[in-house]
Amino acid sequence: MSNKKKEPDFQKEAHLKVLKTFAGAVLWLDEEGKIIHASAPFIDLFSLDKKSVEGSNWTDIDTGFSQTAFDQMWNKLCQDDFADWHTTLQFAGQKKHQVLVEGRIVQNDLCEFVCLRVSNIEKSETQRQLLNILTKSTKSAAWKWNLINGNFSITDSFFHLFSIPIKKYEDESTNIIKLLKPLLSWDQFEELRSKILRLGEQQKRLTFSWSPIINGVPKKIILDAFPTFKDDKRIEINGTIRQADRKLKRERLNAIASTALEQSSNLVLIIDEDFNIVHANEFALENLDLQKTDLDNGLSIFKVDIEQSLGQWKKNLKKLQIEKNLSLVTSFQRKEATIFPVELNVIHYQDFHGHLICIIGKDVSENRKKESFLKSKLIDQTSTSRQLKEKSDYLVNESSKHFKLDKIVSISKKYQSVLAKVKQVAPTLSTVLIEGETGTGKELVARAIHQLSSQANRTMIKVNCGNIPKELIESELLGHEEGAFAGAIEQKKGRFELADKSTLFLDEIGEMPMQMQTRLLRVMQEGNLKRVGGTETIQVDIRIIAATNQNLKAMVKEGTFREDLYYRLNVFPIYNIPLRERKEDVKLLAYHFLGLYNKKMNRQIRYIEKNDLERLIAYDFPGNIRELENIIEHSVILTTGATLSLDSWQQNSSSTFNEEAKMLIKKSQKTH
Repeated sequence: MSNKKKEPDFQKEAHLKVLKTFAGAVLWLDEEGKIIHASAPFIDLFSLDKKSVEGSNWTDIDTGFSQTAFDQMWNKLCQDDFADWHTTLQFAGQKKHQVLVEGRIVQNDLCEFVCLRVSNIEKSETQRQLLNILTKSTKSAAWKWNLINGNFSITDSFFHLFSIPIKKYEDESTNIIKLLKPLLSWDQFEELRSKILRLGEQQKRLTFSWSPIINGVPKKIILDAFPTFKDDKRIEINGTIRQADRKLKRERLNAIASTALEQSSNLVLIIDEDFNIVHANEFALENLDLQKTDLDNGLSIFKVDIEQSLGQWKKNLKKLQIEKNLSLVTSFQRKEATIFPVELNVIHYQDFHGHLICIIGKDVSENRKKESFLKSKLIDQTSTSRQLKEKSDYLVNESSKHFKLDKIVSISKKYQSVLAKVKQVAPTLSTVLIEGETGTGKELVARAIHQLSSQANRTMIKVNCGNIPKELIESELLGHEEGAFAGAIEQKKGRFELADKSTLFLDEIGEMPMQMQTRLLRVMQEGNLKRVGGTETIQVDIRIIAATNQNLKAMVKEGTFREDLYYRLNVFPIYNIPLRERKEDVKLLAYHFLGLYNKKMNRQIRYIEKNDLERLIAYDFPGNIRELENIIEHSVILTTGATLSLDSWQQNSSSTFNEEAKMLIKKSQKTH
């Protein structure tokens, strides 16, 4: 993953502030050493043309720097935040300039740009005063020792650095060794003296550090020294002295933070940009049942996080690069396969080496148990009100589905005989068995029977026996008492009780398990029931209307449906004929559904082509009225004019067509 950024826009207010902070002769360089900005004081200092400088490389003007040396300097800046050195600059067609260079990383997206402040140490006293000001602001001092005439000079910031009175040391009796003697132990003094006097024989640079007590506090001081040669003779030593307490403080804080994470009672994981766990604290290793050797083989985070996929973690990484931290809830899996819930705080870290992700996780298993307990208590306290609300919501939902006989669309003579039976049986409250193929409208017939009965002012309760798992259907129909089985945290009334003094419509009765058939028969015979796990006998007065698309007689012979229940249900059978036997209703139903979906989708489709109607009438409709409705619904979605288009309907692929219709209607409902 690259951390390369575009060049800074120096017109932005944030960057202008940085430029003001780094006053003086300043250059901005990118990671390759390219000069991307030169300040006006720099141009004036060396009498240059701005265009000739910007775009060139630092190694073009620094005679002592190779690209390798620049890369080393860059790495040092990224590590220490500050570096300074003496060097020689030479611009095209000009003489050489002895300069002091101070480098700092600009906090602009992690080691992206370096700012170099250049001071010409051969200039006049005015320039030296400027050097004093600059070095003071950076907690550093610059010094120069002429080995030919013995002259020695140092910036005033030296005295500020060590909190001692300012003195002038311009005479021959003073040099850097003597100046520092009071601030060094005897061994340190001898070591520094020896190294400075031999500087240039083997080493071309000296770095010496120690920690004197300044104002009662130990401060780390670093001295750098560079020899200058002429005709292979050492003539001068230049150098800097700086305070490195900022780095020490940072290292100490980092150490404290690292120790805190290692000893934390949270799970701490570090993952690399390939999503491998490269480090885990002791708490994480213990709780995940891992050994440190498990991490050596590239343990993927996906072996631990069983919910977040690779794609999700990639999305997380993109978010982290913007938001810096992220909160997640997921599940961790231990090595021995047990799973526990965790809340994660995910932190992104990036430097010039790449990306790392720090995960701080908290096991929330106990919290979940407490929440579950509190929820259980709350449910216990409000069970009565919830039961009443559940019944109210169900009845309101069912009451919104009322149908009347005049809502049944038909002009078929064959279907008029079906409607005549509906009118005959409705007032009697007798049990009715509605048989017919899928999609013929058996529920519509059942609702018509209910609406024409004396129970019309009560809600008909519907149960689809094929949609309820066999292990739950007994509880769904009979209800259950609190604690009757695992998960029964409160009392619940069944559909039989909800249908008291009303009609219970049992759709897909052929799918009812044998055990439940026995329970249903007993309720129909005795007019009472007991809830699952209960002892109280509850009286109910229910009219049963059952419907099926199966041959119950054949199922009785096969032993998959109780014979006695069959005869209890088959008191008044009604066969709901398929659409292919009522062809004259196809056109009427097609226009009925066209009007319905015009209103639902806010369309103005008025006509159906004659040849399309003929195609519909000629089709056998194995899915019956439901299939016709799907065809019209699908076509309304695709039609843009005033005439319905059935071009996309192919008679031999109606099932696929129906599935497409279901998907398209969802999209259409969002639009309208």
